[in-house]
Amino acid sequence: MRKQTLLSIAISTALSTANIYAVDLPQNHKITDGNAQINTLNKTMTITQESPRVSIEWESFDIGKQNSVEFKQPDSTAIAYNRVMGGNASQIQGKLQANGRVFLANPNGIIITKDAQVNVGSLLATTKDLEKISNSNNFNFTPRQNHKTAEGKIINEGEIVANGENAFVALVGNDVENKGIIEAKYFKQEKKVKGRYCNSIWGEASDCRENNPWGFKWIDFERDETIESPGQVVLGAGGKFSLELDTTSIDLDLEENTVNSIVKNSGSIITEDGYIELTAKGKSELINNLVNNDGLLQADNVVMSRSGKITLFSDDIQFGKNSDIQAESLEIKAKKNEINLNAEKGAKLTVKDSIDFSTSSYFEPAIKKVNLSGDLIREDKNYYD
Repeated sequence: MRKQTLLSIAISTALSTANIYAVDLPQNHKITDGNAQINTLNKTMTITQESPRVSIEWESFDIGKQNSVEFKQPDSTAIAYNRVMGGNASQIQGKLQANGRVFLANPNGIIITKDAQVNVGSLLATTKDLEKISNSNNFNFTPRQNHKTAEGKIINEGEIVANGENAFVALVGNDVENKGIIEAKYFKQEKKVKGRYCNSIWGEASDCRENNPWGFKWIDFERDETIESPGQVVLGAGGKFSLELDTTSIDLDLEENTVNSIVKNSGSIITEDGYIELTAKGKSELINNLVNNDGLLQADNVVMSRSGKITLFSDDIQFGKNSDIQAESLEIKAKKNEINLNAEKGAKLTVKDSIDFSTSSYFEPAIKKVNLSGDLIREDKNYYD
């Protein structure tokens, strides 16, 4: 009987660790859209992207402690979509670098471990699935079809830095947690923009057709243009979601979940002239949806107007004793017109401008009841004197 028990324990242990097995570099790729060259030398994999967007399916996507993966992309708005088809969670233990946007989708989970370094233009890490990347700037992610096990967790224990045009970090799944550092930086760039116009006195481009009777012609020009965009960080737990990208911001619309939706931060999330959003959405009152902050949320407003905003969206929001929220403005949202706030002793809040309470309901946009328990220290009184 004892031998049988020990054997059962051994089998159980092997099965429980199968989902976190990791190899040193991503394995077995297939490019399904776009063009890229993938080369490996010693402990480094280099992915040279040759099209504005590329979609790559992998059996596994892991980076060992002493290893690195670098995406060399056409520019900071280029997208490399990496879709994991195997059965194991992704373990990012080494370095992930990119000058553009990296999307990583793995329904089994994504773990960025302590001492890992992610330095990219932008990052989306999700347990949801996008079957095919589009040429538009709208992406609709859904739970992976025929995925037989529960979705894994998205956990960051390392350091993620997004530093590109419209820089963002988005971690989206059912259970999302940051224990490390996430930073999205303000972006500013001066560049030359080339164009042409028709010198027609009537302003019609058709007047510059070949052999036109007026002698109108196309005039080439070049002008200086300043591009600037805020840094943005979104931690979201819910069902399917849509991601819309424009030149200066992202819009992530998360639908309600049919399982528990949990977002936790015990690390540091910092944006330069940007925005932070922590969102957890459940479909019914029987489903737990929770936003828990026990770390630093810091959204600075230095250069760009109306930046420095933090949004917390959940019916149940908890502030731990190490919670430190620093923002220009704070929005607290709930699905319905009642919200529960719980703060442990030591939780701090510094908001320079305003704190707004609202719902996601078009018909009842105002919160009618706030159930506040515990201690929440307001450290922003000097702004109101």
